[in-house]
Amino acid sequence: MRDNIKKYSILIVDDNPGDVILISEYIDQEIPTSNVAIAEGYQQARAILLNPEHHLDIILLDLTLPDFSGEALVKEVVNISKEALVIVLTGYSNLEFGKKCLTLGASDYLLKDSLGPTVLYKSIIYAIERNEYINQLKDSQKRYFDLFQLSPQPMWVFDLVNLKFLHVNNATIELYGYSMDELLEMSILDIIPSHQPSNYHTNGASKVARQTIHIKKNGDKIIVDERSNEIDFNGKKARMVLAIDITENRELQEKLQLNTYLVQNRERKRVSSALHDGLQQLILASTIRFEFIKNNLARIHEDKFVKSFTEGVSILKEALEQTRTLAHNLVPIQIEKKGIIFAINDLIRKSSTENLKYNLHENIGDQKLPINLEVLLYRIAQEGTNNIIKYAKASNVEFQLLKNDAFVCLKIVDDGIGFAPSNLEKNSFGLQSIKGRVESLAGNFHLSSEPGKGTSIEVNLPLSSGFSFTND
Repeated sequence: MRDNIKKYSILIVDDNPGDVILISEYIDQEIPTSNVAIAEGYQQARAILLNPEHHLDIILLDLTLPDFSGEALVKEVVNISKEALVIVLTGYSNLEFGKKCLTLGASDYLLKDSLGPTVLYKSIIYAIERNEYINQLKDSQKRYFDLFQLSPQPMWVFDLVNLKFLHVNNATIELYGYSMDELLEMSILDIIPSHQPSNYHTNGASKVARQTIHIKKNGDKIIVDERSNEIDFNGKKARMVLAIDITENRELQEKLQLNTYLVQNRERKRVSSALHDGLQQLILASTIRFEFIKNNLARIHEDKFVKSFTEGVSILKEALEQTRTLAHNLVPIQIEKKGIIFAINDLIRKSSTENLKYNLHENIGDQKLPINLEVLLYRIAQEGTNNIIKYAKASNVEFQLLKNDAFVCLKIVDDGIGFAPSNLEKNSFGLQSIKGRVESLAGNFHLSSEPGKGTSIEVNLPLSSGFSFTND
């Protein structure tokens, strides 16, 4: 007898006394039991199984009974067995019928000729262990579906191959306005703008977090914070998504950004005006006077005065140049007056050398984009250009600035020495800062590089995240 094994209640259903005795002996040798009942036919077994006072763990069922037999017998016993596991015993070897018994709900199919204490023990123990595992899976699945349906935030599961919805919760139905039946006939592509890149077919990352735009049934656009994870859903490769509507938060954030931008811009203009109209004019006037004195140095006989005035002129000229540079950097005048294309062309003109050539492909022309997007795009172009000049050792740089109805895309590609993107976080605070600003506007930032194969930076910004302001 094996130790530390639970005692089982077993029902032997067999009309052959010899087989019953033999099976009982096998049970006594290997299997701890609390009760062993015997039924000589189906009706007798049925009475035992339907008696609420009987709790059975295992049913050892002979396939040939005087009042019932074969496939129909297995089906009936499985239907009334409650939680008891059915192990079919037979004297005939039929592999296909054995498989059929398993599909009907039997736990095992054993030949009486090969039956022994150990075989019977293993069959019973394995059947119970499998059943416990299946029950755990069912319990886990039930908890999952309870959490899924009770979530106050929209959740859904979609097929990674065809992007079809496989399962949605009630919060999804309430937010998006579709019925359950409608959603299960739709795909992810039906709830995103046509111009928005989906990237849902990308299976590289098991966990994905991003902000994106969705469209409700009534046509309203909402900004959502998506959190998703790859899962196996009924044998299909799928992704479970949690979608949090952050539209109101984003609107508040954009208002705050707008107010901040207006305050900063007003202050920059004030400082720029003060530098240009005040300090710069004073320095220029001083320079003119020093130049006049220097041109009349014959009246001053000591060398120290000549040296002092000459150095003074040099210092004031340097201060004047620094003042102009500071005023220029505080307010990107090219953008405010002439737009992003003029500003980038001006940046290219100043950065081009005999060994470094730039090319710009764009479809914006004289159009004005939202001011916050233009400034951000210009800063990205500046940062990209500075990095190329400092590190890339490139010969050619391709700028692309393209716009459609929903997005504006800036792409900068160089043919330089490239680098390992894993070093970006520790080596480029500027690009990391830009990445954060892009994502705060629900945009996408993608950097691609490889040693010896150049670098590509691509930024997609939704036009809906832009704003304009008056020049007051």
